[in-house]
Amino acid sequence: MKPTAHRTAVANLVFNAFGVLLFLPILSEFSNAVVDYSGNPSLAVAWVQLIFNLVVTIATIIILRLFGQLIPNSRPVSIRCQGPVGNRPSLDRERYVS
Repeated sequence: MKPTAHRTAVANLVFNAFGVLLFLPILSEFSNAVVDYSGNPSLAVAWVQLIFNLVVTIATIIILRLFGQLIPNSRPVSIRCQGPVGNRPSLDRERYVS
């Protein structure tokens, strides 16, 4: 697996684990309230997913600096292209990949 894909997978795992830990203490009350509000258990699943994603996203944005420190830092990657690509001149420079 490429380093960028690995960092993305780790970030996704940390993001979802954070969300589960955030909702775990209030899970039964939350699920009962959503089922009572929606009246339809199938619709309640959609509401729970929407509310979970919104709350976790907002919480992550609030603590973004801490979340960013959990992910390994980016490092410069050298990219070399040999010869022209289409009508573009050849590239010989360093790019930073996040």
